Amino acid sequence: MNRRGFTLIELLVAMGLSMAIIAVLAVLVGRFGEAWAQASGRLVAQTQARVALDQLEADLQGAFVRGDGQPWLAVRLRARSGDVPLWTDAGEDGRQKPAALSLRQGGGSITGDRFGVGGCWLRFFSAQRMTESSAGLPVAVGYQIVRRRMTGTSEARYYLHRSEVRPVQDGTGAGVWESGYALAASGSSPYMCPGPGNAGAEGDPVTLSSPGALGTLLADSVVDFGVRLYARDGTGGLRLVYPQADVGAEYLAGAREEMPWPAEAELMLRVLTPEGAALLANIEAVPCRAGARPSAYASDAEWWWAVVEQHSRVHVRRVELIARP
Repeated sequence: MNRRGFTLIELLVAMGLSMAIIAVLAVLVGRFGEAWAQASGRLVAQTQARVALDQLEADLQGAFVRGDGQPWLAVRLRARSGDVPLWTDAGEDGRQKPAALSLRQGGGSITGDRFGVGGCWLRFFSAQRMTESSAGLPVAVGYQIVRRRMTGTSEARYYLHRSEVRPVQDGTGAGVWESGYALAASGSSPYMCPGPGNAGAEGDPVTLSSPGALGTLLADSVVDFGVRLYARDGTGGLRLVYPQADVGAEYLAGAREEMPWPAEAELMLRVLTPEGAALLANIEAVPCRAGARPSAYASDAEWWWAVVEQHSRVHVRRVELIARP
């Protein structure tokens, strides 16, 4: 009977083949894991955006207007962090969304535009959906990007914030009916400064501009929020009316002839993937956990936006405004 075993060369060849197969499998598993993580990140960002855009669409389709010369919808681009009341600033030693490179307008598609550090601040009057227990009452709603800490020790993150003003007076303060329907950003507007009995509690008119609490955080890791408004022209087609040539100017729909009530709104959200949120948190941490700025970037602003564009998704939705003045 032949009891011949394996020679040393045969064993070495077998071991080499086994190691090669294991190495190939490890690469395949690693690539599969990366693809799975990227797909999961895209799904998370898509879910976040869909929830926020669904709420925005519902509110805008319930928007109403009267032809009385008052602004019934207002939007303004916030170019600096100092323009956003509910914003946790990074300070001198930290990094955050930079003013430099965060404002870019005039592209053919809204997906390529950037809307400043604070994105767009959108507010308007909308009718609550009628239910068995409540009628469709008027509320004022506002949308804005905020940078906040969930607790005193947690790291600041970016959110899309929705605030809502109650319809009528309650034990806390005035509502929409008592405050009127003027959204103009002036010192006399109850939606800009506290009035009698309006201390800035959740649901008070002033919370549209200076939310006193976290309110409703619709989506996490939203680093840009953009709005384009379109009005009907003489032929029935659509023309862009916002942003205008002066991108920093406030659009007060219904208040002026050159600021007509929009027929459609185009909404844009840029949402970080979970991987992107983690990378950005490392860059913005104090001290920075991402190390020194890579030499490929001439500034922190370039670095910040390179990470964001690589690890985020842009979500767009067109919404028809049913109301007509």
